[in-house]
Amino acid sequence: MIHLAAIDLKREKINTLLIPVCEDSSIHTDAAILALVESALGLEEFQGKKDQEVILYNPPGLSVERALFRGLGKAAKLDAEGLRQMAGKSLKRCAKMGVARLWVAVPHAVGLSLDASCLLTALLEGAVLGNHVFDRYKQEKETKPLARVDFLVPAEHSRRFQKLAAQIGSKPSAAAPSSPGTGSARPPMKKLPSSSRGSSRRLPKRADSPPGCSRRPSCSAENSGHYWPSAPAA
Repeated sequence: MIHLAAIDLKREKINTLLIPVCEDSSIHTDAAILALVESALGLEEFQGKKDQEVILYNPPGLSVERALFRGLGKAAKLDAEGLRQMAGKSLKRCAKMGVARLWVAVPHAVGLSLDASCLLTALLEGAVLGNHVFDRYKQEKETKPLARVDFLVPAEHSRRFQKLAAQIGSKPSAAAPSSPGTGSARPPMKKLPSSSRGSSRRLPKRADSPPGCSRRPSCSAENSGHYWPSAPAA
């Protein structure tokens, strides 16, 4: 599902391109990406603030149908978790848009004071988790996960981190969580025997309990001395 690719943006035909943007720092080095970022930041409604989004359709000079820009906020406050969340949210957004294949412009690690391995790991993990669609119990599948996500990196990184992409993409706990918002499988619930269902056990009254009150089990030790009025006898 996830791949690392080193391509020439001016020659490759791309349907949807995701470009992360910081509001106070340039985090890309590719000339074509920098030109797109400059066009996006020239719009009044987009400054690169966290979670801001804008789409440019058919930008000139490239064979890109739409460029999706996602704000990261200030570069100094950005860490691996921020990148992971951005990737996850962007994948969910693209799945709702009906995108089948997404290209991601990976920021330059030096511009974010992160090493390349940490940066890529965060982006890849966020993409895998964000691409999961929990629709096991839905008869009609409203949203389909993306079939493929390509991360645009320099040729050196494409060769160096191919195994990393394969490892993260094949993690069963990340690729197929059993419930929304989780990254690990949840064990199935077991049914109680029919003799146990509906039964209850009455706790004995304490000697110091007030008249007309009964002691019930509480959720924590701090609440162990609380009392509730007991129901009147039938």
